[in-house]
This record gives sequence, structure tokens and C-alpha cells, in this order.
Amino acid sequence: MDIQPRQNRLIGLSHPLKTMLSKALGAVLGAALPLSVAFSGPAAALSLEQVRYALYQDPAAPVTGALEQLAADGDTGAMLMLANRLLQTETDDSTRIIALYKQAFDDGRGEMAALSGLVRLVEMYPHLQSSQRSYFERALRLYSHDRDLASVAATLDVSLLYPELVADKATLLALYGAACVENCKTAYFAAVHAAHNGDTELALARFRDAMSYEPKAVERYYQALNETDRDNLFRRFADDLKTATPPVSAEVALATGKVLDRIADIKRVDEQLAELARRAAEERAIAQALARGEPAPEKSQAVPEKNEATTDELARAQPESEQIRAEGQYWIDQAVSAGLLDAMISQLYSMTSSPESYSGDEAFALIRDIERQDPLQGRRLRVAALMVIDWPTLDPEAAHKLIQQMIAEGDAQGELLLADLYSRGGLDEPDQQRALTLLKQLADKGERTAMHRMAGIYTYGRAICRDYEQGYRYALITLGMGGQRAMSIVRFLEGQLDSDTIKRVKQESARYLKDLESL
Repeated sequence: MDIQPRQNRLIGLSHPLKTMLSKALGAVLGAALPLSVAFSGPAAALSLEQVRYALYQDPAAPVTGALEQLAADGDTGAMLMLANRLLQTETDDSTRIIALYKQAFDDGRGEMAALSGLVRLVEMYPHLQSSQRSYFERALRLYSHDRDLASVAATLDVSLLYPELVADKATLLALYGAACVENCKTAYFAAVHAAHNGDTELALARFRDAMSYEPKAVERYYQALNETDRDNLFRRFADDLKTATPPVSAEVALATGKVLDRIADIKRVDEQLAELARRAAEERAIAQALARGEPAPEKSQAVPEKNEATTDELARAQPESEQIRAEGQYWIDQAVSAGLLDAMISQLYSMTSSPESYSGDEAFALIRDIERQDPLQGRRLRVAALMVIDWPTLDPEAAHKLIQQMIAEGDAQGELLLADLYSRGGLDEPDQQRALTLLKQLADKGERTAMHRMAGIYTYGRAICRDYEQGYRYALITLGMGGQRAMSIVRFLEGQLDSDTIKRVKQESARYLKDLESL
């Protein structure tokens, strides 16, 4: 399958014309200098146009300082661009991003696209949906929805989250379909509109159409499927997608792989719970037999020994979760081969989570590719790889040195990685309490990733008295904040806790999420 990533391009122009226009644009903006020169002076020396051109030349160009200065000077375009860049990074600082989007919108006098950006943020952090509703309701009254294409598009984006606030969706969708000629989301808007109206069949068809350009359509499609057989239906759909013409984009391939990987996580938990139940029943049968003075029954063998089983028997014995994981990996591999940065990052996380399936050399080769596109992210991943005890590349001292450098530079990921180092026992024995103390400080600031890590430690951590109730609490909070990967922890712990505890912790977590909206 030939999957190609999206690239910045001057659409519709022949290559010679692109080159001419690019050079002319660079000359006009004064941005034709090498980036090392362009960014060697004060940040304020760059205009917004120069920043845009620098990003056209190199999407990883170090323009954040320039954008910060321009935003401080009141440039709404710079505020929007800065908010978008912050949203793309691994940061849970939603408060600042929200403020930037609202300032960029400027009560309808600034950037209409800022409303769309704020919608994307709330989609990522769904616990904010209730607290932000009044802002969107007010914002929609500040401009004419059909004023221009930007206004129509922004209003339709708001309707994705708050359909009840936009009464003229059908009219706006018709206007959008007639006016938009490039990078259009017509099918995606129509699909969500159909889903809100309860027309599942139409919604699924439109989501399939939207996958030609919109990665978010993949998750929406999955959620729109019949809940009783959703996972199997999506697996069949993903298999059919392999023969799509034209091939799906790298972004859609990655989104498909992530959904399948999440399904595999849940299936793996179900398999673990079934195995625990089987063992418990077996132990009870043995105890009952011994109490009656009878010989203990032989324990069953869940998986046949290789020297006693046929190839077919071994294939049937392979957990279904591993089969689903392989299906998801196919799509992630496709996206990685297309050079998509997010896919490479996902692949690296898979490598560090399953070190027995990869080598340290493979991981560091991938990290070098990531560093070429995003040096900051590459450094974070390098630290994570240096802490993998199964690889000969293990070097916790080097990891600690990089972490200290990150913290000194204000990289928010530094403290998360330091907590990981304590939890893994990189500097000594595993110190879960020290890790939890650090993670709790971050969680109290609304850090979703810190809450997910705490849920994992309380549930699966080594060298600690596990606390399933606390693990369940933090997993629920993570899930409520949009951290879908916490669902596997939730599923596991709901198989361990009693119904009264589950009900109480759900209520407590809901109150916590409500309070978190005010942070």
C-alpha cells in the first residue's frame, strides 16, 4: 500500500511555478536566509509572515519564541498559531491554550479559526465541555454565521461539540459544501450531523467518505458502530480498508492502528480476567476435593505445550488480543513507512512497552529519525529508551542527566520522566512512593499523563502494596479527561472491585473532574 503523509505544498501549481513563487515569497518576507541566521537575532525581529515562511521551509523551525513575542504584542494571528503549536505538543497546559484561543478570537474581531482550535482542544479534553459551553454560546452570538466561509466553517466546528447551540446546521452545511473548494470537511460535518440526528447508517457512510482526508473520522466511525459488536465490526472494516482506492493517508492509517491497539488492550484485559477466574475455580475445586478426602484434580493446561501440540492448535491457542495487536501494528507500520512523525512516536512507545519484541538498536535508529523532525520530542524518547532494562542500551545515569537538563530548560516532560525513573528503579531500587509524590504534584495541576501513570502504578506497580481503589480512581479521571488508554485499567479493576466501591469511586471521580474544570 502506497501511503503518503500530508506535506506543506502550494496546491495546484506546477513544480517550476512553485519554486519561483517560493523564492519570490522568501525575498519579499526577508526569510530566504538560512534558518540558523534567521533565528539568531531577537525573537521580535521576525514578523508573522516570516514565521509562516520559516515553517513552510521547515515545519520543525524554532519559531515559538517569535510567536510568543508577537502574541504579547497583540497579534491575533500569532496567538492562533502559538495555540495550535502548543496543542500539538505533549502538554496538559490547557488553561493557557484556552486563553490564547479566546484572545485570538477577540470576540469575533480576530481569527475565526480560533473557535475551531478551541473545539479541537475540548475534543481532546472532554471534561472541559461543560465549563466551556457558555463561552461558545456567547461567541456564536458575536458574528453572522454565514458572513464568509471562515465563519461558516467555525460555526460547523462548534456544532460538532454543541449541536444544540447551532440551529442552522443544515443551511450552513449546504453553504459550506457549495463554497469550499480545498481541504473541505463536508462529509465529516455531514456525518456528525447525521449521528446527532440518530441516522447511524448515513453517519457511517459519511464517516467512511471523510476518511479520505479527516483522521478524526476513524474514531467517530468506531463510536457510531453498534456497541454490542463494535470491536469485531471495526476489525472487519479495517481489513476492508487495506484495499481502499485511493489508499488512505498516513494520518488515517495511524488513527486506524490506534483504535485497533486500544481494542487489543481491552481484549487482553478480558483474557487476563478469564484466566484469573479459571485459576480461582480450579483452586476452589482442589480445596473442595481435599476437604472431602479425595485426590486433588489435575490442573488444566491453558496453552498446549509446543512439543505436544500441532501448528493449528498453537495458532488457535494464540490469544485473540495478540492477533488484534498485529492488525493494529500493520497500520502503524504503514504510517511509519510514510515518514509520519506521530506514527514514529507511537511506534517507539510500542517498542519500550514490549521490549522483548524489539532491540535497543532498532529503537535508537527510530529515535534518530524522530530527532531529525522534532529534536525536543526525540530527546524525550531517548530518555525513555535509556531506561528499558531489557535492552543492553540501558543507561539510567545518562537518562537522569538528560532529565535534569530537561527540567532546567522548563520542559514539562522532564518531571514525568523523572517519576518513571524512580518507578523503574533506574537509580536504585524501585521507589514508587517517590514517583507517586512527584506525579501527584503534577496531577494536582491537571496533568492527565501524570494521572494515567499513577493509575498504572497503583494497579500494576512493582515494590508497592497495590491499591486498586486508588488505581481505579485515577484511571477514571484519566478517561474522563480524554485519556482513552486508561480504559484497559478501568476494565481490569472493575473485574477486581466490588460493586459498591465501583459506584462510590465513580461518584468521587465525577466530582473531581467537575472541580478540575476550574483549574
